[in-house]
Amino acid sequence: MTKNNLEYEVFTTSSSTKDNSLSLTRNESRRLKRIQLKKLQAYEVIEKIENAPVKEIFSLEQTPYLCLTNVCFGGIGGVTTEQLSNIFKSFNGYLGLKLTHGKPYSFIIFNTPYDAFHAREALHEKSCDALNGKIMFIEYVNLNYQNFIKQIKNSDKSDIPGLMLMEEFITIEQEKEILQELYSTKSWIP
Repeated sequence: MTKNNLEYEVFTTSSSTKDNSLSLTRNESRRLKRIQLKKLQAYEVIEKIENAPVKEIFSLEQTPYLCLTNVCFGGIGGVTTEQLSNIFKSFNGYLGLKLTHGKPYSFIIFNTPYDAFHAREALHEKSCDALNGKIMFIEYVNLNYQNFIKQIKNSDKSDIPGLMLMEEFITIEQEKEILQELYSTKSWIP
């Protein structure tokens, strides 16, 4: 087993998977392998995008931030913010979610690591009825991985080059004049 595969194994093999692998039927074993392959692919994509190994990105210790590694990846593409919010708001301590533009992952924010733990235990690698039976892969965000922490903390801020918001750009009188001119002149309407 290569070093890279060993790193993935820590995050891709759940403890329940290890304990039950001997009692699985052939079909269950195949299904489990397909799930683990999808999870591995999702992690590889995140590693490539972030240019960092999964052991730096995710934490084995509980944190209040969860990363949904396969939202918009593979079979879970097209999930709405309302669907995700409805799934997680039933858990104590749910504070919100942060979707990342153009990235195959999202973040769920809880009040405490303990609250995040309960959500992860209930949903990680399990079929989710609210998503038509799709399976989510959920990991704790490493608090030392600053790129994710910045994305979580700054997701409401826009970093679009050249786009600026200027408060009170014009006076109220200028706004009234512009609107009056706009509504009084019909020549601009085809």
